[in-house]
This record gives sequence, structure tokens and C-alpha cells, in this order.
Amino acid sequence: MVSGETISNRPMMRLLLERLESGTVSAVLCIEPQRLTRGDLTDCGTIINAFRYTGTAVITPMKTYNLEDKFDRRMFQAELLQGNDYLEYTKEILRRGKVASAKDGNYVGGRAPYGYRKVYRDERRHRRPTLEIVPEQAEAVRLIYEIYSDGKTGVDAIAAKLDELGYRPPSTAKGWNRNTIHHMLKCPTYIGTVYYGKRKSYVSMEGGEFHKKSREQEEYIEIPNCHPAIISLDTFRTVQERLKTNPHTKTSEIINPLAGLLRCGKCGRAMYLRRQCGHRTALYSCTGRGKCGMHSGRYAELYSAVIDAIDRELGSIELQSDDDFRSKAAAVDRRRKELEKKLAALTEKENRLMDFLENGVYSVSVFQDRKKLLEDERAAINRQIHLLQEDIPHISPVQRRTALSDALRVCRSSDSIPDINAALRSCIATITYHNDHDIYQRTEAASKDFRLDIEFRI
Repeated sequence: MVSGETISNRPMMRLLLERLESGTVSAVLCIEPQRLTRGDLTDCGTIINAFRYTGTAVITPMKTYNLEDKFDRRMFQAELLQGNDYLEYTKEILRRGKVASAKDGNYVGGRAPYGYRKVYRDERRHRRPTLEIVPEQAEAVRLIYEIYSDGKTGVDAIAAKLDELGYRPPSTAKGWNRNTIHHMLKCPTYIGTVYYGKRKSYVSMEGGEFHKKSREQEEYIEIPNCHPAIISLDTFRTVQERLKTNPHTKTSEIINPLAGLLRCGKCGRAMYLRRQCGHRTALYSCTGRGKCGMHSGRYAELYSAVIDAIDRELGSIELQSDDDFRSKAAAVDRRRKELEKKLAALTEKENRLMDFLENGVYSVSVFQDRKKLLEDERAAINRQIHLLQEDIPHISPVQRRTALSDALRVCRSSDSIPDINAALRSCIATITYHNDHDIYQRTEAASKDFRLDIEFRI
């Protein structure tokens, strides 16, 4: 399994939980309980409840834990909490080590920025990391700064230019795009500076869920002249000044009503709102349009098409009855209860099976065959219950009409872009934009000839 602080960062752990839910696993073998998670109380609770309510044992060399037993459960919980304490202690020790290393002028980042490769001053012991220049990549970095510092060319044009000249993009990027260029233009590593703590992670609560984010800090460690510079200090300062006055610089304020919703139908990247200098028309463009060639769409027409789509969706459910909703929900609930009764009957059969084995009525081989049949039947029933859960209508037609009507009212009456964006996101999951015209076809017909695929959340 991948090592990670949270369950969400460990795909194999999530797969294990899915298998526990299916009822096909009777026990999990691990070296110690802490190997299952060293996350916070939320993750600890998830692990405990998953094993407890699926009746799955945890087998370690020292002990087998039955989490349906309260004493085993307390002991297991103490082990997980001890693991979380150890994780927090280890993170603090590593942080102190990175701070000390950064103050010594060592490069403490993970992957070297584009234009550099990571090397070690002490090669034998693999210590004191620093950076050395990769000439062919450094040439692209200098070109980016040179073009941007003249004040005439934007990041989209720079990305297209790099593609045209055949420069290979960073391995972490899908291609040269505005986000990659922006990140490189703001990176002080290119002037030979080592920094640490410029961004700090924090956890925010949104919609009842916790999300890990990061933000820039005003105070952080910054040590100059630690490795060869690709960009001069004067050029870097000129670029930073232009970035401050650039209207495309990222801000925390939402200025796009379709933010987080609109996606390119060719490459799947997000589409952003841009206002052309000297033009009153605002356009939606793909962040990788220089790569995929998606034709831009006009803001007013796209936004109007989204409102019309919500209106049509609202009209399509006005004639539906709540009786159908209640009838389907009741039928699903009856079927679920029938399947749960079958699960209870299977548990009784398993108990009798154990009695037959202990009393010598069944041999071990017969017991294993019968137990396998019961496990297969349990897994099949659990799969049916899972499919039923997906089939349960989660919102009535009345509730759906109300939600769509509220979203339309906000979109048509509010002047607040954040409020409009929140209203749209409450009822829409994604909007996929399609336009088959060539990117360089600058006609009104090409801008209007588009199609939107809208996936509603409700």
C-alpha cells in the first residue's frame, strides 16, 4: 500500500475498504494495527467502523482483533492513536531537519524545477542536495523571462511560441500552458535562491467536508546564491512587477460565474474567462488551447446557453408527480429490507455451520465447501444492496424544481458573481464545451456554433 497521511491519499487502502463492504473478506493480515492508518481521528474512526460493522478480523503476529468485542476495540483504537502521535512527531522532526538544511543553503524541494537537475555536493553519502543547470531547458526558461519582461506578450502567446519552437515542456505538465508559465515566472529558484516555508498547508471546512489547501506566507526562509542562477535578479524583479499589474494574475475573488464547471470537450482541461485588451468581448478559452486547438466561446452566449439549459431542465420535470418518487422509494426500501433479512439468515447458517464442525458432523473439507457457498451468497446479496443504494432517488421532483428555480432566480437577479457561481454549482456538476471550428477562424458564426453537455448534480 502507498504510504500516506490520509485514507484519501491511499488508493489501495480505499480498495480494501470497498472489499470489506462487499462482504468477501473475513480477515486482514498486517504486521501491526498502525499499518492500516496513522491519520487523524476521522480516519481512525473510519477504519474501526469498517472492520467492526463488516465483522472483519484484524490479524497481527501478536494478536487477532475482533472489533465487535469492546475490549479488543479499545485496544485497537489505542494502537491507531499511538500511530497518529508517532506520525505527528516524525513530521515535526522532518520539518526541523528541512529548516536546518535550507538555512545551510541546501535545496530541500522534492523535484528540481524545470531548467535544473538535482545533484549532491556529498555524492558518496548522498547528502547536501543542490541544483545544476540543464542547458537545453535553461534556454527555454530564459526565453520565457525575456519575452514576458518586454511587456508586450502574454503567457498564452509564450506557451504557443514554445510549442512552435519545439521546446519540451516540464514532465509534470500536459504541455506548455498559462499555468505552467505563470508558475515558472514566479519561481525565485531561477535567481539562485533557496527558500523554505513559502507556502503553508492548512485544512478548511467546506460543505461539511474537510479540504487540505495551501497559502503563501509573508515570512519564510530565503537564502540567496546557493546554486547557479538562470535568470538575473534585475530581470526577475521586472517580471514580478509586471505580474502584480497583470489582470490575469490569480486572485482569491471569483470573477467567473462558470468557475469550476466549464471544461474543454477536446482535452478535458478547465476553461477560463479572459478579457482581450482593447476589446469589450469576454471569451472562454481552454487553458491548453495552444495544444488542443479548441475554439474560444463568447462569455455572454455561453452563459445564456447555461441559463437556458437550466430552464429547459426545470420545464422537463414540471409535469412529474411526487407519487412516482414515493412509490419508487418505498419499493427500493422493501427490497432492501428483504435482502437484509437474507443476510441475517446467512449469519445464522454460518453459526450452525460452526456448530456442525465443532461437533464433528462436518469434516474440515465439507465445512470449507459449505462456508465458501455462504460467502459467495453473502457477496452477491451485498452487491444487490449496493446497487439498490445507487438506485434510490435522492431528491423528489418538488425538491428538484425548488433547487433549480432558486438557482435560476439568483442567476437572473443577482449582481454578485460568487453568489451566481455558488448557485450554479449547487445544481450542476460539469459543463463540457464543444466547438468544431478551427481555432484561428475569427468569425461570429464560429463563436456561436458550439454545443454544451451539462451534467446536473440534482
